[in-house]
Amino acid sequence: MKYASLVAQLRQFNRTCLLCAQSSSRLICQYCEQDIPVYNLGKLDHNLLNDVKVASDIKHVAFHELVALGEYRWPLDMLVTQLKFSKKQINATALATLFCKKALGQMSSAPELIIPVPLHPSRLASRKYNQASLIAKEISRKTGIEIQYDALFRKHKTQAQTELSSFQRAKNTRNAFVLRESISVNHIAIFDDVVTTGATVSEVCETILASYPNMLIDVWTICITPSHQ
Repeated sequence: MKYASLVAQLRQFNRTCLLCAQSSSRLICQYCEQDIPVYNLGKLDHNLLNDVKVASDIKHVAFHELVALGEYRWPLDMLVTQLKFSKKQINATALATLFCKKALGQMSSAPELIIPVPLHPSRLASRKYNQASLIAKEISRKTGIEIQYDALFRKHKTQAQTELSSFQRAKNTRNAFVLRESISVNHIAIFDDVVTTGATVSEVCETILASYPNMLIDVWTICITPSHQ
């Protein structure tokens, strides 16, 4: 047995679940996975815009389909927050695994390309990584769908969206992005870790649609923040 393979197996044997800390061969054990509340996309034609409550919360829509794993509450919110602010990058793999298994399922029409929402360069320099890109990379690896990291550039350092109203969110992200690479496919997925009103992802979509008006665009995200938050 090769040394690298042996090390990988030993690491897996010694792994514990990210949620319950019990011994597990998976990042999230089967028992915790069963308890995670997720959207039933099969009943919604695989598009959360068909859910009345979700659609009423998303104030800005410049895309065709919305796919999310679940609401921004425990334990998904904890996994996202730890990845985003505590440098727990293993969470990106765990979240991508859940997303592919629970959210993507049997897609009738898969996008040909994933584009993660970029951070402003100063924020990227401070954080050292883009959490959306890390999760998108793992999704790309698991699905075989190509990823294009540098298609977009975030030219404005916007204020944190969590601090703003729906109107302020839209104003905050207006003209925040620029397309700097060509896109050679007709169907793409924009990926962000959390979507609240849809202002950020819609601004991304509008930036792309300005150059590619016939582009079919889906939005993929781990969590949607409920309106009561």
